[in-house]
Amino acid sequence: MPRKRLLSRKFRSRSSSPSQRRKPPRTRRKAEARKRARRVLVQVRRGQSLNAALRAEHISKKTALRHIGKYLRRKRTRDGKVSYVPIKSEHRIRMWLLTPHGYAPVSVGSRSASLLGKYSAAVQKYLRTGDSSVLAPFAGKRVAGHELVTDPQILLALAKAGELRLDDLYR
Repeated sequence: MPRKRLLSRKFRSRSSSPSQRRKPPRTRRKAEARKRARRVLVQVRRGQSLNAALRAEHISKKTALRHIGKYLRRKRTRDGKVSYVPIKSEHRIRMWLLTPHGYAPVSVGSRSASLLGKYSAAVQKYLRTGDSSVLAPFAGKRVAGHELVTDPQILLALAKAGELRLDDLYR
């Protein structure tokens, strides 16, 4: 069996661990450049052209693309010019949503996922303590077209029927 050659330090991947990939900038100047680049990205997402946003933030295209290039897509127009358009964030989280009839699978964004996590913790606390005031902040809230169940009688009925599985929120 042939032996694997170990790569010298010079040729190894530099981003081997998550802690190495997200290092903060070492200088104040680099930190300021990163902030400006992020502001450029915000402006481009709001509909402003990349060049106009770059001029407004006083940053070069090269520096901006170094920091935010992965969030932009290069697009050629019919006359051969190059423009940059923002990539839409399609990150969806698949979760279970408690309804009066049991759990329903839903696909939600990060804000709704955060709300569902807080709701699940509140339901667990209600079932442990019997304090229905922890459910009050969720009354009338809707996620993915479903209203969150905050009626204590329905929650107790679902718990007695064995329909509550609050440990596995993600599907």
